[in-house]
Amino acid sequence: MQTDISLDARIAAIEDHIAIAELTSTYNDAWDNGDVEGWVDTFVPAGEFIQKGVPETKGHEALRKMVSAMIPAGLVHLTMNHRITIDGTHARQQARVILGRRSERREPGSSSWVTSGSYDDRLLLTDDGWRFVSRTFRPDASLAGMPKWW
Repeated sequence: MQTDISLDARIAAIEDHIAIAELTSTYNDAWDNGDVEGWVDTFVPAGEFIQKGVPETKGHEALRKMVSAMIPAGLVHLTMNHRITIDGTHARQQARVILGRRSERREPGSSSWVTSGSYDDRLLLTDDGWRFVSRTFRPDASLAGMPKWW
């Protein structure tokens, strides 16, 4: 533990880490439960989702188009192993993700594992809290069979 930093500064850092982890949970829950606007709101207005082989997805309208097309695929996000570094109003998060898939009606036995991967995120502290500036997804295996939204 660093003792040369004030207690208030240490508490603020803990609160920022929790807020970023909660933003990630909001992102996951919104996508997984079909809340397009809730998902889009996790990004700054010029926010960007980046994935190799996928066209540029920058700005709320492009993000909205992407997630609206992908939600019917039934993805479920499990994010873990968060590494968060904060520098004032900017932050970086690296995390692992496991993607599952389920049917729209969520019948027993309809869940399956899709892939694992990682996120490399850039974040900004806004008046509304932490938001993603960019979210780079790197799947560990091919996502063949997933719908293309573009």
